[in-house]
Amino acid sequence: MHVWLIKLEDPLPADKGFRAYRMQMLADALVKRGHTVTRWCSDFDHQNLENRFGVDTELDVAENYHVRLLHSSVVYTKRVSLARLINNWLLARKFRKMAARIQERPDIIVCSMPTPALAAASVKVA
Repeated sequence: MHVWLIKLEDPLPADKGFRAYRMQMLADALVKRGHTVTRWCSDFDHQNLENRFGVDTELDVAENYHVRLLHSSVVYTKRVSLARLINNWLLARKFRKMAARIQERPDIIVCSMPTPALAAASVKVA
């Protein structure tokens, strides 16, 4: 089964001081059971308030575990701010466009709240 896990803010295995959150734990459990996982995340590291790469990036974490990082030119310096809302909206729009071009559709999409815009985009892609 191919599963898309969608959550912008969770830490990634490549992050400095990484600690697994729910999406990482779910990804690990799915991969361990033989499923293929694609995680969609923001290129912006919410914990450290900085871009990871500064561009859309794809990472292979393991054989059946891939991460797609979505970049936005709007960064935020406060976790609660108008800039963060704009960033989230732009990433939801980008996700919808990028996901629509992917030939291999997922069997399941798990989109964690927040953000409402990304959840709505996930529903449209599904």
